[in-house]
Amino acid sequence: RNVCKRYNNAFKDIKALRVPETDFKDISPFLYYLRVDKKIRTNLREHLQKLGIDTGIHWTPGHQFTLFKKCRKGDMSVTNKVYDEIFDIPLHSFMRETDVKRVISGVRSFFKK
Repeated sequence: RNVCKRYNNAFKDIKALRVPETDFKDISPFLYYLRVDKKIRTNLREHLQKLGIDTGIHWTPGHQFTLFKKCRKGDMSVTNKVYDEIFDIPLHSFMRETDVKRVISGVRSFFKK
């Protein structure tokens, strides 16, 4: 929770990023997602990779699963938009302070270009 709060605080002033809208009081997150315009997501992830910071995309919309391909569905444009924008950054209960600072610095450095 503390790392998530630090991430939210560190990124809240970056207009191109959307952070989770929670105070993490009543949840125990195992992933920390950021949202950016799909036009820059790949570049941001590549920037972080060059800095040795792994990212991931650990969510797939349910309607894209093979099991649900033939299920009835309506407009999924919002779900698809979110899928194109999200990615997660490192999060672990026992992250070292140096690693937290490195992730924050890496993300922020992308937007200072």
